[in-house]
Amino acid sequence: MSTPVDYYQRYMDLSVPDPANGGDLATNISVGKYLLGLKDEQTNARVALLRKLQKDLQAGKQHDSNYKIKVVANTDSGREEAEFSTITTQENDPLWMLIRYPYAGKGSPEGIQAVLQLVATDGPGQKALVSPDKLQEYCDDLLGVDCNGFVGSFIRNELQGVPWSDLTPKDDAVSPNNLITSIWSDAPGTVLKSAAEVDANNTHLLVLVDANGDVVPGGKPPHGHIMISQPGESLTTAWTKPNLGVPIGTEVPAICVTESTGAKKADGTNGLARSWYHYVDDPRLKNKGVLLVDRGVNGTTMRVKIKALD
Repeated sequence: MSTPVDYYQRYMDLSVPDPANGGDLATNISVGKYLLGLKDEQTNARVALLRKLQKDLQAGKQHDSNYKIKVVANTDSGREEAEFSTITTQENDPLWMLIRYPYAGKGSPEGIQAVLQLVATDGPGQKALVSPDKLQEYCDDLLGVDCNGFVGSFIRNELQGVPWSDLTPKDDAVSPNNLITSIWSDAPGTVLKSAAEVDANNTHLLVLVDANGDVVPGGKPPHGHIMISQPGESLTTAWTKPNLGVPIGTEVPAICVTESTGAKKADGTNGLARSWYHYVDDPRLKNKGVLLVDRGVNGTTMRVKIKALD
């Protein structure tokens, strides 16, 4: 099973399988930018791919009634295949869900591979929409991942073991398309009551809370945020900044946090990032289990709640 940092790296260095042979259409593709919701460009590109797949299925079935769209993904376990005999625009249509999520910031690494493979592959009904050498440009223009998409996909596919090709709603699994409040409540684990309970050997879920200590749900302003930590990585720092409210020289612990953020990183970009999050109890809301964190990704301060995942 991948760790959060492994999963982050899969977005940053994608290979796109060629379904016709054992090779790849493209390698070293990065899909690390932050993408929140559909814009006109994403909607139009998604519709173009939908129409291509509809034409391919119609033409393929004219020659073979059992014709299916095949998708191949490179995973930690090797190359995996999924086949689809239909595509509709119904909410829970399997192939439609697989291709629509990456255009809205909710795609898994395998889902993004699926989109890139399908747009760059000739089908029986229509030629490729994009040549393989243009796939990085296609990603830069149209694809990305938001915080729910990254964390929700990791929990669903890696921790809960749901196949990447299955995006249908399940009572016992989170969805990258869920609100932050739903991912927080549905992810199995123990909500921590204080900074002292943080064990760096565990994987932790972190969520932004408001001034009252309530989880910000996202979906509409005010925007929330959700993050996940890397197990087994920690450090302490003699603190010199005023933002955490501790005396100068206090040893403050930190865990390695991976996220996709819409906030500007230190380099001026946004999207996938990993950095040290130093944490202390929030002096005003510690009775509600709220922590103050210093975000290494950009040096800002945030109030969060933390859950140790099972």
